Amino acid sequence: MWQKWIGSLLDFNRKERRGLLFLLVLIISLWLVPIYFSEKKPEISASELEMLQLKKTEAASSEQNFYPGNRPSSFSKRTNRGGREEFNPANSKPFFFNPNTASDQDWKNLGIPDRNIHTIRNYLSKGGKFRKPDDLARIYGFPPAAYELLMPYVSIPKPDTTRFQQGYGSDLTRQNNIHRFIPRKPIIVPVNAADSAAWESLPGIGPKLALRIINFRSKLGGFHTIEQVGETFGLPDSTFQAVRPFLVLDSLSGPSVLNLNHCTPEALQSHPYLSYRQAKAIIAYRQQHGPFIKKEDVMRVALVTEEIYSRLAPYLTVN
Repeated sequence: MWQKWIGSLLDFNRKERRGLLFLLVLIISLWLVPIYFSEKKPEISASELEMLQLKKTEAASSEQNFYPGNRPSSFSKRTNRGGREEFNPANSKPFFFNPNTASDQDWKNLGIPDRNIHTIRNYLSKGGKFRKPDDLARIYGFPPAAYELLMPYVSIPKPDTTRFQQGYGSDLTRQNNIHRFIPRKPIIVPVNAADSAAWESLPGIGPKLALRIINFRSKLGGFHTIEQVGETFGLPDSTFQAVRPFLVLDSLSGPSVLNLNHCTPEALQSHPYLSYRQAKAIIAYRQQHGPFIKKEDVMRVALVTEEIYSRLAPYLTVN
Protein backbone atom coordinates (compact mmCIF):
# COMPACT_ATOMS: atom_id res chain seq x y z
CA MET A 1 0.00 0.00 0.00
CA TRP A 2 2.69 2.51 0.94
CA GLN A 3 4.56 1.81 -2.31
CA LYS A 4 1.46 2.70 -4.32
CA TRP A 5 0.98 5.82 -2.21
CA ILE A 6 4.55 7.01 -2.80
CA GLY A 7 4.24 6.20 -6.48
CA SER A 8 1.12 8.30 -6.77
CA LEU A 9 3.03 11.26 -5.25
CA LEU A 10 5.86 10.95 -7.80
CA ASP A 11 3.58 10.45 -10.76
CA PHE A 12 3.59 13.81 -12.61
CA ASN A 13 1.97 14.65 -15.88
CA ARG A 14 3.74 16.64 -18.60
CA LYS A 15 2.51 20.04 -17.39
CA GLU A 16 3.61 19.37 -13.81
CA ARG A 17 7.04 18.18 -14.95
CA ARG A 18 7.56 21.39 -16.91
CA GLY A 19 6.57 23.51 -13.90
CA LEU A 20 8.91 21.54 -11.64
CA LEU A 21 11.79 21.95 -14.10
CA PHE A 22 11.16 25.71 -14.37
CA LEU A 23 11.11 26.03 -10.58
CA LEU A 24 14.40 24.11 -10.31
CA VAL A 25 16.08 26.38 -12.90
CA LEU A 26 14.79 29.49 -11.09
CA ILE A 27 16.22 28.30 -7.73
CA ILE A 28 19.64 27.59 -9.26
CA SER A 29 19.65 30.99 -11.00
CA LEU A 30 18.84 32.85 -7.79
CA TRP A 31 21.71 31.03 -6.09
CA LEU A 32 24.27 31.83 -8.83
CA VAL A 33 23.40 35.49 -9.53
CA PRO A 34 24.84 36.96 -6.27
CA ILE A 35 28.04 34.98 -6.78
CA TYR A 36 28.41 36.14 -10.39
CA PHE A 37 27.75 39.82 -9.69
CA SER A 38 29.60 40.09 -6.37
CA GLU A 39 32.28 42.84 -6.36
CA LYS A 40 35.86 41.82 -6.07
CA LYS A 41 37.72 43.31 -3.18
CA PRO A 42 40.12 46.02 -4.35
CA GLU A 43 43.74 45.08 -4.23
CA ILE A 44 45.87 47.21 -1.90
CA SER A 45 49.31 48.19 -3.11
CA ALA A 46 52.34 47.67 -0.95
CA SER A 47 52.76 51.41 -0.38
CA GLU A 48 49.12 51.84 0.70
CA LEU A 49 49.41 48.84 3.00
CA GLU A 50 52.55 50.32 4.52
CA MET A 51 50.83 53.68 5.03
CA LEU A 52 47.83 52.04 6.75
CA GLN A 53 50.16 50.08 9.00
CA LEU A 54 52.07 53.28 9.81
CA LYS A 55 48.85 55.09 10.77
CA LYS A 56 47.82 52.23 13.06
CA THR A 57 51.25 52.28 14.70
CA GLU A 58 51.05 56.06 15.20
CA ALA A 59 47.57 55.83 16.68
CA ALA A 60 48.66 53.09 19.09
CA SER A 61 51.79 54.93 20.18
CA SER A 62 49.86 58.20 20.55
CA GLU A 63 47.28 56.57 22.82
CA GLN A 64 50.05 55.03 24.91
CA ASN A 65 52.16 58.18 25.19
CA PHE A 66 49.38 60.71 25.63
CA TYR A 67 46.88 58.92 27.83
CA PRO A 68 45.97 61.34 30.66
CA GLY A 69 47.12 58.92 33.33
CA ASN A 70 50.62 58.73 31.82
CA ARG A 71 51.25 62.49 31.61
CA PRO A 72 54.06 63.81 33.83
CA SER A 73 53.28 66.39 36.47
CA SER A 74 55.39 68.96 34.60
CA PHE A 75 53.12 68.73 31.56
CA SER A 76 52.27 72.36 30.76
CA LYS A 77 51.35 72.34 27.07
CA ARG A 78 47.73 72.67 26.04
CA THR A 79 45.91 69.38 25.49
CA ASN A 80 42.50 68.46 24.20
CA ARG A 81 39.87 66.43 26.02
CA GLY A 82 41.40 63.13 24.90
CA GLY A 83 44.69 64.05 26.56
CA ARG A 84 46.53 64.58 23.27
CA GLU A 85 48.94 67.47 23.02
CA GLU A 86 47.85 70.29 20.70
CA PHE A 87 49.95 72.87 18.90
CA ASN A 88 49.97 76.20 20.75
CA PRO A 89 51.45 79.17 18.81
CA ALA A 90 52.33 80.84 22.13
CA ASN A 91 54.77 77.99 22.90
CA SER A 92 56.44 78.23 19.49
CA LYS A 93 59.76 80.03 19.04
CA PRO A 94 60.16 80.18 15.24
CA PHE A 95 63.59 80.10 13.65
CA PHE A 96 64.92 79.08 10.26
CA PHE A 97 65.21 75.30 10.05
CA ASN A 98 65.64 72.42 7.61
CA PRO A 99 62.93 69.78 8.28
CA ASN A 100 65.22 67.07 6.85
CA THR A 101 67.92 67.66 9.48
CA ALA A 102 66.03 69.23 12.41
CA SER A 103 66.44 67.35 15.68
CA ASP A 104 63.62 66.35 18.01
CA GLN A 105 64.62 69.22 20.31
CA ASP A 106 64.39 71.65 17.37
CA TRP A 107 60.84 70.49 16.64
CA LYS A 108 59.94 70.86 20.33
CA ASN A 109 61.34 74.41 20.38
CA LEU A 110 59.11 75.13 17.39
CA GLY A 111 56.13 73.97 19.47
CA ILE A 112 55.42 70.76 17.53
CA PRO A 113 53.69 68.05 19.64
CA ASP A 114 55.59 64.80 20.29
CA ARG A 115 53.12 62.70 18.29
CA ASN A 116 53.78 64.82 15.19
CA ILE A 117 57.54 64.58 15.77
CA HIS A 118 57.15 60.79 15.91
CA THR A 119 55.29 60.87 12.57
CA ILE A 120 58.04 62.98 10.98
CA ARG A 121 60.70 60.59 12.24
CA ASN A 122 58.82 57.62 10.73
CA TYR A 123 58.47 59.48 7.44
CA LEU A 124 62.20 60.25 7.24
CA SER A 125 63.26 56.76 8.39
CA LYS A 126 61.29 55.18 5.53
CA GLY A 127 63.11 57.26 2.93
CA GLY A 128 60.81 60.29 2.88
CA LYS A 129 62.31 63.70 2.20
CA PHE A 130 61.15 67.31 2.30
CA ARG A 131 61.95 68.89 -1.06
CA LYS A 132 59.96 72.11 -0.65
CA PRO A 133 58.26 73.94 2.27
CA ASP A 134 54.80 72.83 1.12
CA ASP A 135 55.77 69.19 1.80
CA LEU A 136 55.39 69.91 5.51
CA ALA A 137 51.60 70.03 5.08
CA ARG A 138 51.64 66.46 3.69
CA ILE A 139 52.71 64.98 7.02
CA TYR A 140 49.80 63.03 8.47
CA GLY A 141 48.19 64.94 11.35
CA PHE A 142 50.51 67.96 11.12
CA PRO A 143 48.66 70.95 12.71
CA PRO A 144 47.47 73.48 10.07
CA ALA A 145 48.22 76.35 12.46
CA ALA A 146 51.80 75.14 12.85
CA TYR A 147 52.22 74.89 9.08
CA GLU A 148 50.90 78.43 8.56
CA LEU A 149 53.21 79.82 11.25
CA LEU A 150 56.39 77.89 10.40
CA MET A 151 56.19 77.73 6.60
CA PRO A 152 58.07 81.07 6.11
CA TYR A 153 60.92 79.69 8.25
CA VAL A 154 61.42 76.44 6.32
CA SER A 155 64.86 76.54 4.69
CA ILE A 156 65.65 73.59 2.40
CA PRO A 157 68.96 73.98 0.53
CA LYS A 158 68.79 73.18 -3.16
CA PRO A 159 70.88 70.17 -4.26
CA ASP A 160 74.38 70.98 -5.45
CA THR A 161 74.35 69.88 -9.10
CA THR A 162 77.87 71.15 -9.83
CA ARG A 163 79.45 68.02 -8.40
CA PHE A 164 77.73 65.90 -11.09
CA GLN A 165 79.04 68.22 -13.81
CA GLN A 166 82.55 69.03 -12.53
CA GLY A 167 83.16 66.34 -9.92
CA TYR A 168 83.13 67.32 -6.30
CA GLY A 169 84.98 70.56 -7.02
CA SER A 170 87.12 72.53 -4.64
CA ASP A 171 86.36 73.26 -1.00
CA LEU A 172 85.77 76.89 -1.92
CA THR A 173 83.13 75.90 -4.50
CA ARG A 174 81.26 73.74 -2.00
CA GLN A 175 81.48 76.50 0.61
CA ASN A 176 80.03 79.03 -1.84
CA ASN A 177 77.18 76.65 -2.68
CA ILE A 178 76.33 76.29 1.00
CA HIS A 179 76.30 80.03 1.71
CA ARG A 180 74.27 80.68 -1.42
CA PHE A 181 71.20 79.12 0.14
CA ILE A 182 71.44 80.58 3.63
CA PRO A 183 68.16 82.55 4.00
CA ARG A 184 68.42 86.27 4.54
CA LYS A 185 67.59 87.21 8.10
CA PRO A 186 64.81 89.77 8.54
CA ILE A 187 65.89 93.28 9.42
CA ILE A 188 64.46 95.47 12.17
CA VAL A 189 61.52 97.36 10.64
CA PRO A 190 60.32 100.76 11.96
CA VAL A 191 56.58 100.50 11.45
CA ASN A 192 55.97 104.15 10.51
CA ALA A 193 58.96 104.79 8.27
CA ALA A 194 59.36 101.39 6.59
CA ASP A 195 58.89 101.22 2.84
CA SER A 196 57.59 98.29 0.81
CA ALA A 197 61.03 96.67 0.49
CA ALA A 198 61.50 96.67 4.27
CA TRP A 199 58.13 95.00 4.85
CA GLU A 200 58.86 92.38 2.17
CA SER A 201 62.07 91.41 3.96
CA LEU A 202 59.96 89.90 6.74
CA PRO A 203 58.91 86.23 6.54
CA GLY A 204 55.45 85.63 5.11
CA ILE A 205 54.96 89.17 3.77
CA GLY A 206 54.91 89.66 0.01
CA PRO A 207 54.30 92.71 -2.18
CA LYS A 208 50.50 92.66 -1.74
CA LEU A 209 50.62 92.48 2.06
CA ALA A 210 53.33 95.12 2.19
CA LEU A 211 51.17 97.49 0.12
CA ARG A 212 48.13 96.81 2.33
CA ILE A 213 50.11 97.60 5.49
CA ILE A 214 51.38 100.87 4.02
CA ASN A 215 47.88 101.89 2.82
CA PHE A 216 46.37 101.05 6.23
CA ARG A 217 49.11 103.09 7.95
CA SER A 218 48.39 106.05 5.66
CA LYS A 219 44.63 105.96 6.37
CA LEU A 220 45.25 105.74 10.11
CA GLY A 221 47.71 108.62 10.14
CA GLY A 222 50.48 106.36 11.43
CA PHE A 223 50.78 103.51 13.92
CA HIS A 224 50.65 104.43 17.60
CA THR A 225 51.21 100.80 18.68
CA ILE A 226 52.87 97.83 17.00
CA GLU A 227 49.70 95.77 17.57
CA GLN A 228 47.87 98.00 15.05
CA VAL A 229 49.92 96.38 12.27
CA GLY A 230 48.04 93.15 13.03
CA GLU A 231 44.75 94.90 12.16
CA THR A 232 45.75 95.11 8.48
CA PHE A 233 43.16 93.44 6.27
CA GLY A 234 44.36 90.06 4.97
CA LEU A 235 47.32 89.76 7.35
CA PRO A 236 47.03 86.39 9.17
CA ASP A 237 47.57 86.56 12.91
CA SER A 238 50.13 83.77 12.67
CA THR A 239 52.18 85.83 10.20
CA PHE A 240 51.92 88.93 12.41
CA GLN A 241 53.08 86.96 15.46
CA ALA A 242 56.02 85.66 13.41
CA VAL A 243 57.17 89.15 12.36
CA ARG A 244 56.29 90.87 15.64
CA PRO A 245 59.81 90.48 17.12
CA PHE A 246 61.29 92.38 14.15
CA LEU A 247 59.02 95.44 14.47
CA VAL A 248 59.85 98.62 16.39
CA LEU A 249 57.69 101.68 17.06
CA ASP A 250 59.15 104.88 15.67
CA SER A 251 57.85 108.44 15.55
CA LEU A 252 54.87 109.28 13.34
CA SER A 253 55.49 110.78 9.94
CA GLY A 254 53.07 113.12 8.18
CA PRO A 255 49.62 114.30 9.40
CA SER A 256 48.38 112.13 12.22
CA VAL A 257 45.43 113.97 13.83
CA LEU A 258 41.86 114.94 12.98
CA ASN A 259 40.58 118.29 14.23
CA LEU A 260 37.07 117.62 15.54
CA ASN A 261 36.10 121.30 15.13
CA HIS A 262 37.20 121.71 11.52
CA CYS A 263 37.29 118.32 9.80
CA THR A 264 34.73 117.42 7.13
CA PRO A 265 32.49 114.35 7.15
CA GLU A 266 34.61 112.88 4.34
CA ALA A 267 37.80 113.25 6.39
CA LEU A 268 36.21 111.56 9.41
CA GLN A 269 34.68 108.65 7.55
CA SER A 270 37.95 107.96 5.71
CA HIS A 271 39.53 107.00 9.02
CA PRO A 272 39.53 103.19 9.50
CA TYR A 273 38.14 103.46 13.02
CA LEU A 274 35.01 105.45 12.04
CA SER A 275 32.01 104.48 9.92
CA TYR A 276 29.95 106.77 7.70
CA ARG A 277 27.12 106.95 10.27
CA GLN A 278 29.50 107.79 13.12
CA ALA A 279 31.18 110.55 11.07
CA LYS A 280 27.78 112.08 10.22
CA ALA A 281 26.72 111.89 13.88
CA ILE A 282 29.87 113.73 15.02
CA ILE A 283 29.33 116.52 12.48
CA ALA A 284 25.63 116.80 13.43
CA TYR A 285 26.54 117.03 17.15
CA ARG A 286 29.06 119.80 16.41
CA GLN A 287 26.49 121.76 14.41
CA GLN A 288 23.88 121.48 17.19
CA HIS A 289 26.09 122.04 20.25
CA GLY A 290 28.98 124.09 18.89
CA PRO A 291 32.71 123.33 18.92
CA PHE A 292 34.12 120.55 21.09
CA ILE A 293 35.91 121.91 24.18
CA LYS A 294 38.06 118.82 24.63
CA LYS A 295 38.40 115.70 22.52
CA GLU A 296 36.80 113.53 25.23
CA ASP A 297 33.53 115.35 24.48
CA VAL A 298 33.16 113.27 21.34
CA MET A 299 31.95 110.42 23.57
CA ARG A 300 28.75 112.46 24.05
CA VAL A 301 27.84 111.45 20.52
CA ALA A 302 25.53 108.46 20.85
CA LEU A 303 27.32 106.33 18.24
CA VAL A 304 30.80 106.86 19.68
CA THR A 305 31.37 104.30 22.42
CA GLU A 306 34.18 104.31 24.95
CA GLU A 307 35.88 101.47 23.07
CA ILE A 308 35.80 103.42 19.80
CA TYR A 309 37.13 106.53 21.54
CA SER A 310 40.03 104.65 23.15
CA ARG A 311 41.20 103.51 19.71
CA LEU A 312 40.53 106.88 18.07
CA ALA A 313 41.88 109.20 20.78
CA PRO A 314 45.52 109.36 19.55
CA TYR A 315 44.27 110.71 16.22
CA LEU A 316 41.96 113.46 17.56
CA THR A 317 42.49 117.08 18.53
CA VAL A 318 40.29 120.16 19.13
CA ASN A 319 42.90 122.87 18.55
